[in-house]
Amino acid sequence: MVFGDRGTGKSTAVRALAALLPPMPVVAGCRYNCAPGQAVCPTPETHRPGKATTPVPFVDLPLGATEDRVVGALDLEKALAHGEKAFEPGLLARAHRGFLYIDEINLLEDHIVDLLLDVAASGENVVEREGLSVRHAARFVLVGSGNPEEGELRPQLLDRFGLSVEVRTPQDLKQRVEILKRCDAFERTPEAFAEEWSKAERKTLRKIAKGKDLLARVTVPDAVLTRASELCMAVGADGLRGELTLMRSARALFVRGMSAAGDLAPPMPADVWSDALLAARLCAIDPGLGGLVLRGGGEARDAVVAALVAGLGQGAPVKRLPAHIDDERLLGGLDLGATLSTGRAVSRTGVLAEADGGLLIVPMAERLAESVAAPIAAALDTGEVIAEREGMTLRSPARFVVVALDDGVEPDERPPVALTERLAFRVDFADAQPPKMFPGTIDHVVPHGAVAPPADDILAAIAVTTLALGIDSGRAPIFALRAARASAVLHGRSVIGEDDVMIAARLVLGPRATRLPPPPEAEPAPETEAPPPPPPDGDTSEQESGEPQPLEDVVLEAALASLPKHVLAQIAAGGGRRSPQAAGQGKGAKQRSPTRGRPVGVRAGIPRGGLRLSLIDTLRAAAPWQRVRGAQAGRVQVRLDDLRIRRFEKKMEATTIFAVDASGSSAMARLAEAKGAVELLLAEAYVKRAQVALVAFRGTEAELILPPTRSLARARKSLGALPGGGGTPLAAGLNAARELGEAARKRGRTPFLVILTDGRANIAADGSMVRQAAEEDALAAARAIGLSGIASAFVDISARPRAEGATIAAAMRARYLPLPRADARTMHAAVKGVQDAER
Repeated sequence: MVFGDRGTGKSTAVRALAALLPPMPVVAGCRYNCAPGQAVCPTPETHRPGKATTPVPFVDLPLGATEDRVVGALDLEKALAHGEKAFEPGLLARAHRGFLYIDEINLLEDHIVDLLLDVAASGENVVEREGLSVRHAARFVLVGSGNPEEGELRPQLLDRFGLSVEVRTPQDLKQRVEILKRCDAFERTPEAFAEEWSKAERKTLRKIAKGKDLLARVTVPDAVLTRASELCMAVGADGLRGELTLMRSARALFVRGMSAAGDLAPPMPADVWSDALLAARLCAIDPGLGGLVLRGGGEARDAVVAALVAGLGQGAPVKRLPAHIDDERLLGGLDLGATLSTGRAVSRTGVLAEADGGLLIVPMAERLAESVAAPIAAALDTGEVIAEREGMTLRSPARFVVVALDDGVEPDERPPVALTERLAFRVDFADAQPPKMFPGTIDHVVPHGAVAPPADDILAAIAVTTLALGIDSGRAPIFALRAARASAVLHGRSVIGEDDVMIAARLVLGPRATRLPPPPEAEPAPETEAPPPPPPDGDTSEQESGEPQPLEDVVLEAALASLPKHVLAQIAAGGGRRSPQAAGQGKGAKQRSPTRGRPVGVRAGIPRGGLRLSLIDTLRAAAPWQRVRGAQAGRVQVRLDDLRIRRFEKKMEATTIFAVDASGSSAMARLAEAKGAVELLLAEAYVKRAQVALVAFRGTEAELILPPTRSLARARKSLGALPGGGGTPLAAGLNAARELGEAARKRGRTPFLVILTDGRANIAADGSMVRQAAEEDALAAARAIGLSGIASAFVDISARPRAEGATIAAAMRARYLPLPRADARTMHAAVKGVQDAER
């Protein structure tokens, strides 16, 4: 990752890297840069005998690239001319074993980022679209550059970069003069300049080639590995990529004649790892449990998936669901190539049907579209997939286990509820490190039908625990019972026992809790009876005195003991049960777009006014009718009603507008805390790719300090220069914030106002210093905001809040937050809570 100032040669330096890489061996004739001996290639028929060498690929991924060019798509020339269904590799295939470069990576569209994250994590590109099902290796070095003023990267993407370089404009005069000389020399005579530096370039190339040969012979001592882990733990690095990158960087630096630092992190707490593996075992025994949601985890998560694959048995299909899958490949539909070549409608099954009897892996489930989650949920419910499309009805069995990989960072980034509700287990690997040794298999166990029906006390214990934890879903107790039955099978029992129910409560019910059970009421002591005699020595427990604890209490305790930290905190704060709107995926509002964004299907129409034709879907609509229309071989007759237009969906960009009271009535210390809160909110807004604006009001007017922008650096600079003193023209500040919000709304953005003031206006809208007029004008401006429907928060930053602030907030229809003793972090948390609730 290369971030820094504009015009500092970031892109030039990165692209120059291609000339410094020694050629690599490849299989002759391979379109995917396969290495000699590589096991899998989509087109082995193109391979020729012998070996060859080729320059290391260096592929540019432009910001305007579409999904089909990134991942690959149907070869239209072969489909139209020969009726042959062939795959045209995309940029990811070209970048295999090389470098994939993205300039201005912080401006890359989210749906393309999702594709990169999946491929970068798995090292494999899975294409399920346009009737194609292709897998090919895609391991590359991801290189990105950009200007931080244009916005920050999503944390998930930032985590894929092992090394980072910050580039600043040189301040040394000699350096700047030398840069000018070299630029001028290259522009005047490029050939002579290249010849002048060719010797140094060849020397560097030889060093790199020698270093690659030596790298495999370098070992890293345990002391260095321990130091690397200590460093990562000290800075709070998430996951294990920090240690791995330090180790690899240390090895590379050593090859250059330098030394550096990089052991395995301490093992993950046994309960989390054991629960994850136990949940995988239970799913392998009873696929009717639906599957697992695995949040975070890295290598630990991969080990759980590998163990589950082994437990499902040899030959069980394993399908990975790519983020760019279309409806035809998900559900099944018309086989375009076969239909064009035969002249009659030919159908094919989709990914869900192909996963029957096996495993469906859903990467980046927190980004999964509801339109994709719904068919998966329906298949989990019915055990079959039904496709009604293109004049055909397709019904196929589809019984599979789902593993949803949740890489969400924010608490509200979660997979769709429609999917997670149908998966029995949820395991959160947050703050946990994997053990040193991973088991590789799960023993196959006999079917669960051999277990006797559950006793009434077992059913009562599950029902009572579900009620006590506030779990409304009817699926939860059913999953708990199935998990208890599978646990009995796993341990070789023919009857469900207490231990099995406790396991089910811990794995199924605990993570679903929305409230804590009320404490037991104390029984009044009898007035006349004498106190009971003390128990004999060594006999103090309730269990040992002959009065066993009721089963439902034991099960409830097991469920409570397994509540994750964040769930417990949410429940304690009263946030265990979220509204349907807040319980979404944390993606923000969405809107239809005619030209850009994530593809969400097609519709009939004519490509005009910037609308984009979907050629594949147009051909698919026309293909079944070619024999009727009398089309000749090699030609496809397309009519007007066959035309299909692409539909896109993109997130509505949020614009947070801060209106800050910079008047003398706000003490400088309070204003400093307000500035700190604004900075914290700004930083978070940039991570979420939102825009921020800043209005300050003081004296007799309001001033737009920062127009809507993603530039965090500019925002901080504006806050640092924010002056204080003078009167409080509250009406002017409110009007300026509203007008800015309405302008943002007209540009397709979602505005949110944050007003930071003590609410005591003393400057009227006309600039006069008449307090009564100032208060009336401020109230009128607040009502205008309320009528506009713009969501807002009113933060009263005065030392002693009075009624004026609450009155203004009520007129604005804003959340009133009196924070008389709040520091910057408290303000930030309060405003963020309101903003999330309004989302």
